[in-house]
Amino acid sequence: MPEFVDPGSLGIVRPVYFKEAVPVIPALDVAITVAFYEEKLGFTELFRAGDPPVYAGLQRDGVKFHIFECMDKRIADWTAFRVYVRGIAELYAISRTARIIHPNGVLGETPWRTTEFTIVDPSGVAITFVEQKPMDDR
Repeated sequence: MPEFVDPGSLGIVRPVYFKEAVPVIPALDVAITVAFYEEKLGFTELFRAGDPPVYAGLQRDGVKFHIFECMDKRIADWTAFRVYVRGIAELYAISRTARIIHPNGVLGETPWRTTEFTIVDPSGVAITFVEQKPMDDR
């Protein structure tokens, strides 16, 4: 395992700051997947590349992710990520009406003080939406 190098020893004065992470998720069909996130969850398309598209970017509020064409369904089926939200009960109602809830992903509370549920996109990618309970809400 490489050792951490002290930035000061390299003459770096400004500290390193990680700004954001943007997951890149697989899609069997990028256009269908973009439409899914726009129509079912209110995301906005930022860009798309190719015709037909092989790569695209989406955003809603402070959440961004990219989609890439991947014809291996196994990769999509084994891809998952978590998105922290406010208003999880309302989002669950929207997702339930849209019939996109994962069969094992119903709304529930966890021992680690979150309320969460999971959806599945058209390619099989699982996204768990999470709302953290306030620390004083015991």
